[in-house]
Amino acid sequence: MVIPPRPWIAPNSGGYYSTQADIMRFLNYKVQIDPLFQRSDEMDYIFRGLNALGSTAWRVNKRLLKIAETIWEMGGGMVEVPPRFDLPIPTPGPEGKTPEWKKAVRRVNKTNTENHSLRMTHVLKIDVLDEMKDEDRFYFPHNIDFRGRVYPLPGHLNHMGSDFGRGILEFASGVPLGKRGFWWLQIHLANLAGMDKLPHSERIKYVENNLEEFFEVCDKPLSGTRSWMYKDDPWQYLAACIEFTEAVRSFNPETFLSHIPVHQDGSCNGLQHYSALGGDIEGARSVNVLPSETPRDVYTEVLKIIQQKIAKDKLENHPMAILLEGKIQRKIVKQTIMTSVYGVTFIGARKQIQNALIDRFPDFPVEKMFDATVYIAKKTFDALEDLFKGARSIMEWLVICANLVCKGQKNLTWITPLGLPVVQPYRKHSKFDTVSTILQQVILEDIGYLPVNPRRNATAFPPNYVHSLDSSHMFMTAVECQERGIVYASVHDSYWTHARHVDEMNYILREKFIALYKRPLLQELRNYWLSQNPDLRLPEVPPYQGLNIDDVMYS
Repeated sequence: MVIPPRPWIAPNSGGYYSTQADIMRFLNYKVQIDPLFQRSDEMDYIFRGLNALGSTAWRVNKRLLKIAETIWEMGGGMVEVPPRFDLPIPTPGPEGKTPEWKKAVRRVNKTNTENHSLRMTHVLKIDVLDEMKDEDRFYFPHNIDFRGRVYPLPGHLNHMGSDFGRGILEFASGVPLGKRGFWWLQIHLANLAGMDKLPHSERIKYVENNLEEFFEVCDKPLSGTRSWMYKDDPWQYLAACIEFTEAVRSFNPETFLSHIPVHQDGSCNGLQHYSALGGDIEGARSVNVLPSETPRDVYTEVLKIIQQKIAKDKLENHPMAILLEGKIQRKIVKQTIMTSVYGVTFIGARKQIQNALIDRFPDFPVEKMFDATVYIAKKTFDALEDLFKGARSIMEWLVICANLVCKGQKNLTWITPLGLPVVQPYRKHSKFDTVSTILQQVILEDIGYLPVNPRRNATAFPPNYVHSLDSSHMFMTAVECQERGIVYASVHDSYWTHARHVDEMNYILREKFIALYKRPLLQELRNYWLSQNPDLRLPEVPPYQGLNIDDVMYS
């Protein structure tokens, strides 16, 4: 939108001007829609938060757009620009159409089909960028999912998409860096270069020692070494290199008008919220909720515990411990650690580990793969249990309560700290969900009449509840930033602002996190369920373990 979005004032009034948009991306269940209207008078904070996010003005980074278009003209196939042309179909050899040849043809056809889809998506993004590149500013209206997590309404291009979208979009307004802003721009650049686990002082030294690389990336993005293409987030890294180089070459970096969003990311955000909920001191320290001399890396800390357990097994000649010696690395267990807080099952964890193991060690014995991944998954869950005892006890309490609430086919509902009514949508699906005709298959619009799925509701509740707390914290931050005149955007647990305003945003983030967790949230949740179901017999809330939440301000 080239004008600020229509302010949200009701569940069905806001966002676009000429097209109706709903505030929630619900699944057309009446039980999800009705509470929004029944409690709309208590959703003012939600409306204000969405309006604050929608008020952030963006623009296209024309220099990055030109580079992307040049890569496309060169044939693509690099840094999220898909191959422009299909792979040729292999021709049969002298032996004719052998089974191996047929497999090769299937692989090529599969790749070409995937690339065609990627090309269509890329072309849509480029079309939108070309249309918007000469606009001084444009805006993204936002809405929420049923948990309260926020998403931009425009689908083809937004700052919440891939690295390409995040790198090529920048704030429309420029803000002078100032001394601290220039410092934060260097930290941001070092983070994107993969140095985010170092102390801040060492990240600054890294930037000072690699000026030539940053200058070359800026000056010769396609004709130089192309080192930027090998970073985890190449487009964001490229944008940061250009911004930093232009600031350094300006008359005075502190007066340079900066447009690039600088990110502050949560450290395994779900575990941060669990640690605060239960007052878990050691868990909070592991995920940087409490202050420490250097940033803590929870993945490395869990990995060390896993390695210690495997080393102990090796002393007892355990065959799997011997087979896996030297193979248990951070990347092997990172996804499982990250998703453990969101309810990943043992089966899901084993598959995650298997995929990572195959990717890292393609020659790993196939016949040993299943037993090895079961072994690693068990050690990973045991390590998480050791390090995050408070989080595990809260997850178990939430599951027990969810099972009890869902008895008797009752919907699992709760009210977020900001007044958003949440209704989980999980139902037992049946063959009557669709109507088939000769010409088409029609999906029924409202399947809210289907029975509640208690098991799915119980297992999905802990991560959904944490997501609702995470979104509440984000909304509180967004509203406060707007009131202080700070440009702000977010990608769930990644918080963005101008480099000059990072310190102030960091203060707000901690201030609002403390305010959120000074409330007895689990007791409020239990009281709400009892008010809705007076006959329920729910277990008491797990005891708080002693974390002084005010210490978060110094983290």
